[in-house]
Amino acid sequence: MLMNGRMGCGKSRGVQCHRGRLHHDEIQANKSDINKGDCAMSDYAKFVDSHLTSIRCYEKEKRVEFAFALPSGTNCLLAVDGVDRMLVHEMREQNIVESVEVYDSTCSEDDMRWAVEMLTTPGGKADPIPFAPVIRSVMDRIAMGEQVLLAITPVYGAMVLALAAQVS
Repeated sequence: MLMNGRMGCGKSRGVQCHRGRLHHDEIQANKSDINKGDCAMSDYAKFVDSHLTSIRCYEKEKRVEFAFALPSGTNCLLAVDGVDRMLVHEMREQNIVESVEVYDSTCSEDDMRWAVEMLTTPGGKADPIPFAPVIRSVMDRIAMGEQVLLAITPVYGAMVLALAAQVS
């Protein structure tokens, strides 16, 4: 999958989904009612032109939940646990998704370098050279399977990068 002119790499992960309107409290109370098969992470095409509708952060748990409204009418909840770093850039009222990628130990450094640099350096035009040790440390943790990197790229609105223990 092309992502900002680069080839992306992703792993299959489960995502909580259900038809109709997404109610966070209802999802938490009735997890058995959620249809996980409707938007499996291995099928990234389903996220094209979807809307990122909300981001919920749980500081104590180091957990972030992203809610998506897919073009098919299905709503998905993507959970990121063990969040180490996160960047949300240009969140708007309408956030249209180009792609969702999860970079892990099976991905090449070239595939994920742009996202790691953006996540670890201050500002988009910062020279990454002074931050090379931090960038290397993050790349090594991903390569060893200790962490994964979630990248949500927009057609319009929010770009999200999250370095975490897992995405589900």
